Amino acid sequence: MAAIAQHPFYPLLRSIQRRALDLWGKIDIAPSWRYSAFERFGEALTRNYSRQAALPNHCVLQCDLRDHVQRQIYFLGTYEPIEAYLFCQLLKPGMTVIDAGASIGQYTLLAATGVGQAGTVHSFEPVSSTFSQLRRNVETNRLTNVHLNQAGLWHKSTSISLGLSPEMMQNFGAYSIGVLDQATEVSAIALTLDEYVEQHRIQKIDFIKMDIEGAEYAALMGMQGIIERDRPLFLMEINASTLERLGYQKSQIWQFIVKEQGYNAYQVGLNACTLLHSLDAITQSNIIFVHRSCEVDLTHVVWNFKGVLRWSRRCKPLL
Repeated sequence: MAAIAQHPFYPLLRSIQRRALDLWGKIDIAPSWRYSAFERFGEALTRNYSRQAALPNHCVLQCDLRDHVQRQIYFLGTYEPIEAYLFCQLLKPGMTVIDAGASIGQYTLLAATGVGQAGTVHSFEPVSSTFSQLRRNVETNRLTNVHLNQAGLWHKSTSISLGLSPEMMQNFGAYSIGVLDQATEVSAIALTLDEYVEQHRIQKIDFIKMDIEGAEYAALMGMQGIIERDRPLFLMEINASTLERLGYQKSQIWQFIVKEQGYNAYQVGLNACTLLHSLDAITQSNIIFVHRSCEVDLTHVVWNFKGVLRWSRRCKPLL
C-alpha cells in the first residue's frame, strides 16, 4: 500500500475519487451507499487528517477525519442529518439551549445561530481534548452567545473518570463513565444542571440536546427542578447497552420523563417521527421528548430524506 501511495499518479487518482464522490452527492442517487463510501474511504482520501467543514448555517469547524463523527460532518455537512435538521426546525429566536455531550460543537454551532443574539447556548463537554476542539470552533465563528463548560452533567456534583472502549477508537466522542481503560482514561468534573442554572441565574431552559453515552438517566436526576419548572424540549439518544453499562435501564427514563413528568416521546425516523408507547423496542435511537402541555404533535412533521441531505451539505467544500 505504501508503494502505491508513492506512485506519481496516486494524487491524481485520489482527486478523481473525491470528485466522483462529490458528483454522486449532487445527483442524489443511493444516498445510503454514498454515506457508506465516505465512511469506508473518507479517511484515505486526504493526506491531511484535519480539514475545515461547513455546517448548513455557514458556521465552519475543524474536523479530524480519523474520527467517525467528524468524517460525516465533513463529507455530509452534518452528523445525523435528519436529527440536525429537526433540531434546527425546533429552534426559535431567544431560546436558551443546553448541549450536553457537545463533542466538537455541531449542535452548539447550529443552536447559536438558530436562537440568535437574544438566545444563549450552554455547552458541556468533559473530555479535555474534545473540549479544546469545541472551544476553537466556537471562537473561530465568534459566537458570543455560547457559554462553554468543560464538565459533564450528572446527578450530583463530583469528579468522574471516563474511558474509550477499544471498539470505539474511531469515535472520539464515545468516552463514557462506564468504561474503565487505563490507556484512554481521563478525569473531569461533573455537576447537576439544577445547580448550574441556579448559579448562573438562568431564567428558563427551552431545549436540551443530550448524547452522553449512557449517563442520560443520571443527568435527568440532576435536572428535575428544571424539568418541572420549564418543561424543555429534549433531543436525547437512547442506547440500551451504554445505559446498562452504567447500571441504568431505558425503562427508568420512560417512567421518569413520560409517566411522571408528562412528556410524549417521538422516535426520529427516515421520513417522519413516530409516537412511542414504550422504549421496549429501542436498542439505539434518537428520541424527541415534548411535554404534553406544548400541544405539539411531531407525527405531523414530515420531510424528504434527499431534501434533508441537500440541506445538510449545501455549504460543504470540496477536499
